[in-house]
Amino acid sequence: MYRVSPQHVQSFPQRMPSSQSTNRAFTVQARTGERRRAATQGDLLDATKRLLSRGAPLASLSVEKIVAEAGVVRTTFYLHFRDKYELIERLAAEQEAWIETVGQGALADPEIVSGWAENHAVLAAIIELAEYDERMHETWRSIIHSVAAVATGVFAAHWDGSGGAPENPAMVAEVLTWMIERSCHELAADPGRREQMADALAEVIWRVLHSPGA
Repeated sequence: MYRVSPQHVQSFPQRMPSSQSTNRAFTVQARTGERRRAATQGDLLDATKRLLSRGAPLASLSVEKIVAEAGVVRTTFYLHFRDKYELIERLAAEQEAWIETVGQGALADPEIVSGWAENHAVLAAIIELAEYDERMHETWRSIIHSVAAVATGVFAAHWDGSGGAPENPAMVAEVLTWMIERSCHELAADPGRREQMADALAEVIWRVLHSPGA
């Protein structure tokens, strides 16, 4: 009988991992990396929100302050964002989801006032940046136009049933949307005026929808 010597056993090639197991390992590593990146980005975004909520002006909100608040190093910041303006753009994307739901309520939902007040510091920074940064200017306009487009559909459905639609429903919705944006920006930060403001907005929308010509 042929005997296998220890030398021959050691010389046999080791079994290579299958492609399936290798791919599984890569997938697990990739998911772990994605979770870590998401967690770090979340830390940076939350740190920025806290700084803005404490009254830090956007102009003086440096990367150094953000990373110190988040508890990470400066190089980590640049692994996730080009600069603080890209970070603010990400905050704007977060705000877009709930703001667009306002249009579904035909702009009259009192939640817009409480929601704006809750996020006032971040929204104020976004609006400030939109005044002089072209990227944010376009981003913010796009968000407002999306809200107006949804509101247009809600208004049109109402006027189709009741008659008396204005000549340009889309423009009416856009004007009202910008009016609410400016009203919330200027007034929602004052807790003593929020309820009155919500009532006033609801009345304005009601009058637009039910005026003699609508």
